Amino acid sequence: MRQIIKPDAPGVLTGNGAAFQNAARQFALTGRTDNDTYKANLKKHALYRKGRGKVFQRYASKLFSTYSYYSDPAAKQRLIVAHHGKCAFCESFIMDTDVGDVEHFRPKAEVTRVDPDDARAEITLDDHPGYFWLSADWGNLFLSCKQCNQAYKRNLFDVWPDTPRATPANPTQAEEHLLLDPASTDALLRQLIRYDPRTAEALANPIELFGELAHDVARHIPRIARTIGTVGLNRPRLKEARARHLVKLRAFFIMVANHGGLPQGHAAPALTDTRPAILDFIVQESTAEQDALSALLEAVNPRAEYSALALDALIVWSQQLRFQTTLTPVALHSVNHITLLAVKERFRPQLDLAETIRAENAASSADESQPDTRDLDISYNKLLDAYRKLTKEIGPKAKKLAQLRDKVAAARAKHQEERDAGPLPGAEDRYQELKSQLQDLLLKAGLLEEDEVPLDMPVQTRLENLRLAGADFSQAEQPKFDNVVRELLVAEEAFSKDPLLLQAMKKDLYRLTVIIDLEAPLDAYHTRIFSMNEDLTELQTGYENCGSRAERLNRCRLFATALDDLQTWLESDGAVPSDDLKHHLAGKGYPPGVRK
Repeated sequence: MRQIIKPDAPGVLTGNGAAFQNAARQFALTGRTDNDTYKANLKKHALYRKGRGKVFQRYASKLFSTYSYYSDPAAKQRLIVAHHGKCAFCESFIMDTDVGDVEHFRPKAEVTRVDPDDARAEITLDDHPGYFWLSADWGNLFLSCKQCNQAYKRNLFDVWPDTPRATPANPTQAEEHLLLDPASTDALLRQLIRYDPRTAEALANPIELFGELAHDVARHIPRIARTIGTVGLNRPRLKEARARHLVKLRAFFIMVANHGGLPQGHAAPALTDTRPAILDFIVQESTAEQDALSALLEAVNPRAEYSALALDALIVWSQQLRFQTTLTPVALHSVNHITLLAVKERFRPQLDLAETIRAENAASSADESQPDTRDLDISYNKLLDAYRKLTKEIGPKAKKLAQLRDKVAAARAKHQEERDAGPLPGAEDRYQELKSQLQDLLLKAGLLEEDEVPLDMPVQTRLENLRLAGADFSQAEQPKFDNVVRELLVAEEAFSKDPLLLQAMKKDLYRLTVIIDLEAPLDAYHTRIFSMNEDLTELQTGYENCGSRAERLNRCRLFATALDDLQTWLESDGAVPSDDLKHHLAGKGYPPGVRK
């Protein structure tokens, strides 16, 4: 790792990004915000703990994809320039084939830590909401390759045991985090994250090869192994890439070492010096050796790929030259005599290392040969766990819902049966038939429009309204029109003079209205919850059969979206059934109207 030195923050982060962060923090603490731009989505995506009271837990990740100021092109471009197009953690060039990820050093939506009982597992911190108030903070953003970010670091952010974390209520709390910050000084990072050129591995303890560390640096040693594991600095494919890089460096090193030497009176530097002795060698101008020396100088430049590895390799190899004091000297004009140990024959081990690692990777398991799906596998399993929890939650509701639909269907059938057996059907059916005939006659005569409100009021009143609107009933089919109107008026008068018939009609209408009012939200609720559940059931199967990363990524995205939609719906007003439906779901039976 090398220090990342950033320019000033782009305006999108200091403007809209800062406003969003402040609104999110205010809403999390108080349940409200003065910023109308974000209010609706903050309310929609805020998640609360179950139990008594409304205690804020965290924001759904969808909130940050809605307000992704951190990935704005202006911010992304500045990160690319500041990082020289390299991953902040592994120093791999990523811009040739990808645009890289914007990595949140402190996770924005959810925080996990390493399981103390299993270093390969992680535990979600339910008592921490994630560092959402830093989602667009310039100091919290770095450029990362997808492997370091998605397959390894993910939401991991450990602090020293028994030390506090920053929270929305105390956002400036100093944290003693275990993951090394890419913005730390180059001097610190260079002493802690060291590489062994013999194995191409990042060293968990640099003392074994590079000597003792100063006390103020040595106290950070526990952070080294945690950082290596958290971002996967020794993952197989990365080791292979470093081994290939070492082959090139070794070739240049040998050319310079075989044809150069240190300036007169120049002492070889100590092993931990940041400028290896080989870089101070004098070689003849306008030669291949001079080009090789230029290549080594470029390899240790912070903008170069694997520059930290190059520095460590050249330091170790230069030290090997310094130890060889009894062999044949190689002299140049005005340089010290330098002794070498058959350097040309020592190139083969570097090639062997690269070939060995390549062969090991080729012969590894399916998971190892496709390491870029590990992040998706972990994400899928987390989604599966969330789905199973949600299934346990909606299962009882779904069962009650099915029972309720059966009850309402039975109530409708019983209503129809009782209606057919009573005095109402004959009179009412004839009345409705006459109204339908009158409507058809008016339509044929052009006195009503197709989309006009049907005859839903007393016939005499309806006809009077039409006459006042200029209708000429003589255009209607005669004498059929007059006969239908006369019979309708007689039926309406009979209804008004027969209390029992009128009461039966009102009672029937009330019962039918109650049933219809219950059926509509019930059907909508049933359709919504079951269609979502069916989608999730389909999405959570067959993931292992997805062969490519693209297929698995698409499956995870669909799964996450469907799960988030269901979770949001269940927690929003849209998932709250009507009073009658809640009455049923509570197991209290039919509302009074159905039994009247």
